[in-house]
Amino acid sequence: MSHITKLKTAITKQFILKETLDKLCLPWKSIKLDQGSSPTLDLKKNPRIDFIIPQENGSNITFLWTGKNYEIGLDVSKWQQSTSISSFMSRVEQTYATILLTTSAENAGFNLSASNEITNSPVMTNKSVNNINEEKKINLVCQGWY
Repeated sequence: MSHITKLKTAITKQFILKETLDKLCLPWKSIKLDQGSSPTLDLKKNPRIDFIIPQENGSNITFLWTGKNYEIGLDVSKWQQSTSISSFMSRVEQTYATILLTTSAENAGFNLSASNEITNSPVMTNKSVNNINEEKKINLVCQGWY
């Protein structure tokens, strides 16, 4: 029996989400709206799917735009990743936050002088391997001269 679960996130910037998925080596696909789609769609009731991560069983992981932020839609009973859903979520949110902070600092004129991501356990996603920081700590050191 299928049951789609929507997981709320603080992800709001599409270009940083794309960079996050790329950095995590997740094979995402962009979903284009049909020409006949209604632009007045109520996004609270019917979020728009912007991206999917295909799974071999056809039950894709979806990134749904609500009009304010992205939610991740997935079928818990058909989860096909080799990591838990919570580890997957943590890794996506942690990587997104790191890219967001780094981009914001660079836009403000700072340079990233050091990044220390302590990694200690591998996470396999489809055929790619990434490291996850179980302690959820990343040290970013930025500097700027004014």
